[in-house]
Amino acid sequence: MFIPNVRCKIARRLGFNTYGKPSYGAPYDAWCGIVRLEVDSDPTSVRTDSSASRGAAMEETATARILFPAHTQLAQGDMVIVSGITLTVQSVWPRHSVLGDLDHWQVDLTINQEG
Repeated sequence: MFIPNVRCKIARRLGFNTYGKPSYGAPYDAWCGIVRLEVDSDPTSVRTDSSASRGAAMEETATARILFPAHTQLAQGDMVIVSGITLTVQSVWPRHSVLGDLDHWQVDLTINQEG
């Protein structure tokens, strides 16, 4: 049986604005359990042609797997804020108990570049 132990906030994606960026509803409090939350800064090329200037910048990346109680409603594109890190839901998978009942949701997330 899964018992959540970390507070987080969830904001449902409502759609997109006129600029094609996602718009979200008001965040609400929820509980979760962190399986993996890795945040890193990786060097990335600023220029696509990578000319002689070798311009580069640091890009923040995050890989996360978080578990949510069965009653939590999440969908791809929703926003989750946990430990001060804003993440975007990439996939949601049901996880069942040995009796076959829905026990919790396994959610894979990446860093929210707009957040």
